[in-house]
Amino acid sequence: MSANTSTQTGGRPSPKGKKGKKWAKVNLHAETKTAATNAKDTPGSLQGSQQSQRTNGPWNKGKGSTRQSPPVETKTAVDKWWSTLTRDVQVQVLRDLETLHAQMNHCFGRVRQAESDMAMPTTRRAVVAIDCEMVQTGTTREVVEVCAVDVLTGEVLVETGVIPNAPVTNWCTKWSGMTPGRLRSLERMGKAVHGWQEARKVVHRFVDEHTIIVGHAVQNDLEVLHMVHTRILDTALVTQAAVTREISPASCTRTWKLKALCEDLLGLGIQRSGKGHDCLEDTRATREVLLSCVRCPEKLQKWAVQQSDVVLCGPSAWSSSDGGDLETYNSVEDFM
Repeated sequence: MSANTSTQTGGRPSPKGKKGKKWAKVNLHAETKTAATNAKDTPGSLQGSQQSQRTNGPWNKGKGSTRQSPPVETKTAVDKWWSTLTRDVQVQVLRDLETLHAQMNHCFGRVRQAESDMAMPTTRRAVVAIDCEMVQTGTTREVVEVCAVDVLTGEVLVETGVIPNAPVTNWCTKWSGMTPGRLRSLERMGKAVHGWQEARKVVHRFVDEHTIIVGHAVQNDLEVLHMVHTRILDTALVTQAAVTREISPASCTRTWKLKALCEDLLGLGIQRSGKGHDCLEDTRATREVLLSCVRCPEKLQKWAVQQSDVVLCGPSAWSSSDGGDLETYNSVEDFM
């Protein structure tokens, strides 16, 4: 979808060649973003197109020097890049994810038991990827958008805005992609619920205590949904563990942004709109990274070997942000 080229002057942009009605000026913390248009899904193979864009490689830091990795070919994230799995492949992937969960489970000792009041959904899914966008409400964060995707089928299960319970003090549009205008539009279209309580109920239609929840730095998403869960796969920690295996007995304390993992493992470019994160895009991208980890272990190991060299020659404790590009949001590092 092409970007609107109209100039913003405090009111709503008008179509080219037409005089628009003047609108009341809204005080935003970031530029206004119009309501997203739902595109019809046309899932396909990650190798299905020749279109690509060249981007500069990530900057890797070592002792006393900074070097740039070779440029990689990255594809812009559009619907056709999301994988479609046959039924037989879905069965095998589920087995692999169960095995991976058993191996990674020790990483989640801090997670409490599943909620006793969790409703048994009528359409429970085996593996669900989730992502939440957040805004600031005083000294706390609240969810403002939530998406969920079936990891095995690729079906979009949840795509909804969330009206925070408390007044928003910072829309954090750079990260959330949300503005007052966009949230009002979602509400008018019936695509928003009220409060984290309703958002959690929507997610619980597809999740019970047996479901594996997938996310990137997923503890942040669970926190704003006030969810606790025992069966989790976090792509930030799955990829971190792969690097740790290469530098054992040392351990890797660094994690990688979802954007960096998509570029390195998939050759896929995300978060390029300049208008903040796209919640559904991030959810689908998390699914793709996890599928790559279990379906292409050789590629994951090759990436881990490359990153282990950087980790061993870098600082003793890496941030969870890519390279030196650390940005914080409410004392939480920007893992995305």
